[in-house]
Amino acid sequence: MSSRFNIALLLLTFTGISACDQQITTTTYSFIDGEEYVNEPLSDDTAQFEAHLLQSNRLINYVRNHDVGRIYAAASSGFRQANSRAVIADILESIDESLGEIVEYKPQQWSFTTRPIGLVPVVYSSKIVMHENGEAIYHFAYVDDGPPDGYYVFHVSLRGEGETIAQVASKVLNHYEGIF
Repeated sequence: MSSRFNIALLLLTFTGISACDQQITTTTYSFIDGEEYVNEPLSDDTAQFEAHLLQSNRLINYVRNHDVGRIYAAASSGFRQANSRAVIADILESIDESLGEIVEYKPQQWSFTTRPIGLVPVVYSSKIVMHENGEAIYHFAYVDDGPPDGYYVFHVSLRGEGETIAQVASKVLNHYEGIF
């Protein structure tokens, strides 16, 4: 084989590997003795998600307090352009009607999935939240270009069943179905 052929083959191989890296999905979550609903501090491997965890906890507290203004203000500018405060108020009403008030959640319970949408790196943060009438999973999606500047997706589903209670997304990340 000629050295040109070897170089071309190496370039194609590295290009293929680089392209594959862009589509890798990874998930990590708190888990002790077969149970996901546990407080477990972030490890060195997951410390990069600390800002996402803190922001997700703040959002759950805003939901608990029915604070439409803060939930809306915490959204990304793309989300706010695509949705009004009334959409957030409708989501809170749907959650209350289906699940009742928030009873508890564990601040150190976490699940993070990283997955690109096109060329946009996205972090999905999921939290288990206990309500009066059932358990839910709250999902928030953030563009992963540093500390979260606002969420792009707000999705609530029944834990275990996956039935959607409420969801809203910005037009930037409107192809997130199938993630949660």
